[in-house]
Amino acid sequence: MIFPTPAPLEIRSVLLEKRDIPRYGVAEIRLDLRATYDNPFDSSEIAVDAVVKAPSGKVQMIPGFFTRPYSRKLVAGKEELTPTGPGEWRLRVAPSEIGAYTVTVSARDRTGSISAQPIRFRSMRSKEKGFVRLSPKDRRYFAHDNGQAYYPVGANVCWGGDRGSFDYDEWIPRYGTQGVNYGRLWLGPHWSTFALETNAAGFGRFDLGNAWRIDHTLDLARKQGIYLMLCLDSYNTLRDKDAYPQWEATPLNQANGGPLAKPTEFWTDARMAKVYRDRLRYVVARYGANTHVMAWEFWNEADLTRDFDPKPVAAWHDRMSSQLRDLDPYDHLQSTSFSNSLGFREIDDLPGLDFVQSHTYTANLVREAASLGQMKGREKAYFIGEIGADAGGPRAEDKAGLQVHDSLWAGIANGHSGTAMMWWWDNLIEPNGLYPLFKPAANFVRGIDWPSEGFRPAEISLTYARESDAKGRGDLEFTEGPIGFGEAAYNRPQTLLLRDGKVTGGAPRRSASRTSQPPRTPQLDHVGPSVGPTDHASAARWRRLRMGRRESEGTP
Repeated sequence: MIFPTPAPLEIRSVLLEKRDIPRYGVAEIRLDLRATYDNPFDSSEIAVDAVVKAPSGKVQMIPGFFTRPYSRKLVAGKEELTPTGPGEWRLRVAPSEIGAYTVTVSARDRTGSISAQPIRFRSMRSKEKGFVRLSPKDRRYFAHDNGQAYYPVGANVCWGGDRGSFDYDEWIPRYGTQGVNYGRLWLGPHWSTFALETNAAGFGRFDLGNAWRIDHTLDLARKQGIYLMLCLDSYNTLRDKDAYPQWEATPLNQANGGPLAKPTEFWTDARMAKVYRDRLRYVVARYGANTHVMAWEFWNEADLTRDFDPKPVAAWHDRMSSQLRDLDPYDHLQSTSFSNSLGFREIDDLPGLDFVQSHTYTANLVREAASLGQMKGREKAYFIGEIGADAGGPRAEDKAGLQVHDSLWAGIANGHSGTAMMWWWDNLIEPNGLYPLFKPAANFVRGIDWPSEGFRPAEISLTYARESDAKGRGDLEFTEGPIGFGEAAYNRPQTLLLRDGKVTGGAPRRSASRTSQPPRTPQLDHVGPSVGPTDHASAARWRRLRMGRRESEGTP
């Protein structure tokens, strides 16, 4: 309940829904709390916390959150949420040890503070793998708490359509049955399915219906073995022209009751910083105990915000990363992203950001994935967080999903920490039923202990029996990268024949100067240690091949 007038601070009851909790499961605690506050999301007015003591004696501080139950239905194809009860306070705890836990709940409002009597639950053995971390064996790759490698395979699923969470009832299982283990949700801007800050809620308050949708979708993901990266903000909020601006409508805008007179004030405004910290506190309290939150992503394409300047944006990320680390008892991974595929080193290199990403849209997906991985460097874990053949749309003519197929395998083949994540989930993958494209990639990476393998780029050199043969030789590539996906002479698939060291049928140019080429199907009679006779029937299934001579035999 919310009491806008002074009321004695009292924790009337602390109810633990279950006493036996599987390790890495969630202990849900409900409070009957009487307190004085106007805004349950303002930690200076009201704060609920718990001291959680593990069997080993380790102590964690867990923040509580305000919530409300909802039901949903479809009305004329649109989702409608209806509150089914009053607001209430809850806490969520994820035990990482086996044994007895003690939880002591406290509350503070403008009249004082109070603590309840401790409650106890028991953590039981389970098959849960735990949270996603950077692997201590090789921090360029991910692993679970139990040491099992985690290699993200998936796509973006950032928002739903008019059907809201009902879309995810269908999407998530369709990905899950194909072995997908990664997805990405947007928690902003204000119009999106999972937006916490909406005009209806008002600045500094959170939309409890959308917060419920996030819970619902995380539960779906957990059942399917999918881990979701939660992106907290998108550039649209701080952009007032071009490229999908939302500044005029955002609750942060002074004209809509927010504190900001212009978008650039976001990075330095003190009131904005306080409210943002309360937002971090809320997402940690409500979703942090769920092991299927793969990571927190501060921004989607922060460099597209109005008058972007890396220096204040880097300082902001440094501060907020530190504050999020202090708030998050589970120490989730942190990241951010940019539209500039190469990113910004002064931000990407911040110690608080655990892994880096690229966003890229190009017809030649394979070559771009290879070059980005090399230029980004591998001091940190890295994958392409958004990819597509065209930033302007899904290329409706690509009904076979060549761009989906190539993106998945490009990340794997180039040593990235995850597949490249396709952007066009609702207007390419879903309408064309392209989910089966994910299964071969998921099957391939499953069982590989990526952090232990010591993968590195292959170094290939040629040794010649005669010095006169040492000519300027390089890789011969058969690759996609069409100018378009439509039917046209320049884009018609070709068949190449490699025999006796000669290529016939329209040889591709050297990769250093090659322009976009149509898909080609190679036929080979050259036998080497890793390349045998090949007659591949579909260029869609064999998109890139590098040919080299055998060094071990010392022949050209």
